[in-house]
Amino acid sequence: MSEPTAAAARPRASGARLLLIAIALNAVLFVVVLSTLTLSYESNDDVGMAGIASGLVTGRPSEELVFTNILVGSALKRLYEWNDRVNRYTLYLLAAHFTAMTGLCFAFLRTLPSFLAIALFVLLFGQYEVGMLLWLQYTSIAVTMALVGFLLLMNPLNDQVAGSSLATVFGGSLLVLAGIVRSQALVFALILIAPYLAYRLVSVRRWRPIIALGTAAGVVLAAWAVNERHYRSDPRWRDYRIVNAALDPVLDTQSIEYNEATRPFFEQLGWSATDWHMMRSWFFADPQVFTTERMQKMAVHFQQTGWRRPSAWGYLENRLSPLIVFERVTYANMLLAFLLAGGRRLRLVLLGGCQGLWVLSILYLLACFWKLEPRIVMPAAFGLGIIVFDLVLEAARERAQSNQPMAPAWMPRWIWAACIVVVLICYGWTSYRMAGRNWALSDFNRRSQTAFRSLVQTVIDRYVEKDPNAIFFNWGATFPMQFTPPFATNRQISRLQIVPLGWNQHSPLFDQRLRSLNITDLPRAFYANPHVYFFMPPARIDTLERFLKEHYGQDVVPRLVDRLAAGDGNESARSDLDVHVVQMTARAISTKPH
Repeated sequence: MSEPTAAAARPRASGARLLLIAIALNAVLFVVVLSTLTLSYESNDDVGMAGIASGLVTGRPSEELVFTNILVGSALKRLYEWNDRVNRYTLYLLAAHFTAMTGLCFAFLRTLPSFLAIALFVLLFGQYEVGMLLWLQYTSIAVTMALVGFLLLMNPLNDQVAGSSLATVFGGSLLVLAGIVRSQALVFALILIAPYLAYRLVSVRRWRPIIALGTAAGVVLAAWAVNERHYRSDPRWRDYRIVNAALDPVLDTQSIEYNEATRPFFEQLGWSATDWHMMRSWFFADPQVFTTERMQKMAVHFQQTGWRRPSAWGYLENRLSPLIVFERVTYANMLLAFLLAGGRRLRLVLLGGCQGLWVLSILYLLACFWKLEPRIVMPAAFGLGIIVFDLVLEAARERAQSNQPMAPAWMPRWIWAACIVVVLICYGWTSYRMAGRNWALSDFNRRSQTAFRSLVQTVIDRYVEKDPNAIFFNWGATFPMQFTPPFATNRQISRLQIVPLGWNQHSPLFDQRLRSLNITDLPRAFYANPHVYFFMPPARIDTLERFLKEHYGQDVVPRLVDRLAAGDGNESARSDLDVHVVQMTARAISTKPH
């Protein structure tokens, strides 16, 4: 009988013990990140949902967060009703990040309980997780949770590791949480990881992960049904969804233009070029012009005629250029994985290369028909890194069990050593660039948030103190709410009666906000209410003038155009923190309606 290998002689590692190690390691990493870097929101979507949950938008906490499941909104609503002195929404995002990273570390340790697993996890954490923490966004963490959930469920059983039931429950729970945070993110993650999942299903041939996947899918579908029932039971929310779906190709992809080919259709709807420019610039709140019926007709028309972005490759390169460092890190990870996989490099190259081409193909398709944002690109690159490092750990485990050396037998040692040096140089350079990017982004977040606080105080001093009834329409996120400090409770900004003109238009939340401000005739309030102001670029003044003239026969002119700048004296602050306040007034009222 042959002598047992060193790997076989190792004691079985407890799944609970490995999970505790993952929790402790992530606790240390999160403390380091939160104490040294400044986090921020990627966009104003999360700021808007935090405002709904906390009651900043409607005056009382609400569970109708629109983009995430009603179950999440209900939980946040109760937490804010209990205590609104803490930003519960940010804590909820951080808890999701911590859970996902704990699951990833646990999955790596289950594959190979070793310092190599910890080292590879820490590398991915520094490369991608830190970047997503610096740009908090609910979609990116939902995709990441789903990717880690799939990994935990599909990892092959390791004879040296107990606790497979714990991994199955953890992985299934992550999939359920991802589907509740954003159901579309779960589908996107499934598409991203499809080649890897197919490989696992074919090679492992176990029923447990399939049953767990089916169970998780059933729970997510049940949560989705609860969410759909809530919104479909209200006709106002049904109308909002029709409007929102119709605007996707207009605002998100921006692949539809008002030109000679499309002008006859828009004229049939009763829309002019001015109406198109208003809608394209995020104004479609007028219920008489942008009716649900017209929006639905627009959606049906462009679905039938088809639409796609004409220059998809150019758009893809343009959207990826600010994130080029993640692309380089992905290449470096592939080289490192190729080196560490040892004798199993061929399979790694084939599967990793196939997965990489698959991800690139998905990004191209999104560039044709959708929009590419960091919340989509970063998790996609993260998922590719997770897959190749998981294959490295699997190769290292099998190599340890068979006592095979890392270097292939057919390769001379001096060539192997040269490869190691080249890979280490590439990896060191990309890691240095990634660290520099993260430090620069953290500094930018800190300066922007400081400038944002100053900007809010400037508005309070210049307008709210003189006119406590002042109402500010924030046209298309002109007022940079995305720079709201993530841990702030928004007590300062609550003094500004802001009405967002963004994705909330046509929703019951928007109507409730107008009623709370005693605005019953929206177009008339724009020029007749002395308390109404706009946060808007001056270039849109002419469009607003033509819109009111065409539809209401009302001549308006700007009474006030005031440029506000953050008062911190920092010349390097972003120009987005320069905001114009505009107030319109009637020049003459026509007696003939349009």
